[in-house]
Amino acid sequence: MFRSSRGLTALVLVLGLAGCGLQGADKEAAEQLARAFPAEYTGLSTDEGECVAEHWVKEIGRSSLKDAGLFGDNDTLIGNVRDAQLDEEDAEKAYAAFDDCTDAETLVTGMVTELFDADDAQRECIHETVTGDNVRAWVTSDLQGKVTDNIYVLAGKNCMSTPDQDEAAVATLAGSLGKRDGMTTAQAQCVAEQLVERIGTYELTAAGILDEDQRLVDDLQGSQLNETDANLAADATASCVTMEEMLTRTLAGGGKSGTAAKVKTCFTAAFDDEAFHQYLVNAYSGRQETGLDDAATKGLADCLAAVLEDQNTD
Repeated sequence: MFRSSRGLTALVLVLGLAGCGLQGADKEAAEQLARAFPAEYTGLSTDEGECVAEHWVKEIGRSSLKDAGLFGDNDTLIGNVRDAQLDEEDAEKAYAAFDDCTDAETLVTGMVTELFDADDAQRECIHETVTGDNVRAWVTSDLQGKVTDNIYVLAGKNCMSTPDQDEAAVATLAGSLGKRDGMTTAQAQCVAEQLVERIGTYELTAAGILDEDQRLVDDLQGSQLNETDANLAADATASCVTMEEMLTRTLAGGGKSGTAAKVKTCFTAAFDDEAFHQYLVNAYSGRQETGLDDAATKGLADCLAAVLEDQNTD
């Protein structure tokens, strides 16, 4: 006996759906991701989390997710989902999953407003700031392990402080920077303005640099900023003062005539823009490393030793 056409169609649909579902290790990987999502993306429902997780495993693949540091050798989820180091193409796929399974803009807006103790006007500002383009830029950069386009910093600096508070923050920061930081008065003013522009008064307060009245709590150098804030602070500094200016003022320390110029030459040879940026990131996040690789460190040490020898000989 042949099946009826209706029965045959139903069978095809059932078999087709079964074929589309995840099986075995893929299914387990998706289940682990779905359980982990709420801790990283608050407001994501269980069904939405399962949908996103299934998309990630299907579209990105377990192998690439493992390469990104999300799964260990035994296919167990390790670390936090947002610690992933996806490549750009896979990060776009990961964002597309959010876009397919939920309203990503609404989700992230809710995450930001939940974290901030915002009043009605600030909430309205946050809703205007957290646009689809900004959400996409943040999610894709975040899942590549980058610290740029941070949506919390963007909302905080745009919405969570007044112009008067920002002005007071600039004045305090400018007054705290100076010769010991390797900056002129004009450069200190520039750095202070850039810190408030790039990081924001609200985040600088949350990071423990300023108090709620925009008074200084902790110096920028030697503080323990998180990776995002430290990178933004490094960008702010490098936009106003060069490596040669900062390091020679800070480290040359006078000496006999010509010594400072020789020291400057040593640092110029050792530090390119990338190394200088890393030096600043380390200084602003409480790490003692110079940011130089072993070869550059040895070259700098040898150069400075030669300068010292010349100084003692003169």
